[in-house]
Amino acid sequence: MALAVSRLSRRAVPFSRNYRYVVRAYNSWRVGDDSLKKKLRTGIGILTAGSLIFILTQKYSRVNVVHALKSRKI
Repeated sequence: MALAVSRLSRRAVPFSRNYRYVVRAYNSWRVGDDSLKKKLRTGIGILTAGSLIFILTQKYSRVNVVHALKSRKI
């Protein structure tokens, strides 16, 4: 695990910068810092909800465009 992380951090500079925050978050998660757990959960929830909404809107907007084209008979 540590070797893989070091290899990744060599390749991706921003990842190595963020790695410290990830480690800190993980350690406080293991200790049981409830406020951080809540923050992480809400962040993950917001991300998943946002991606779902984006996917759905993309899907339905495409369908609507196709429907509009068919109704015009282009």
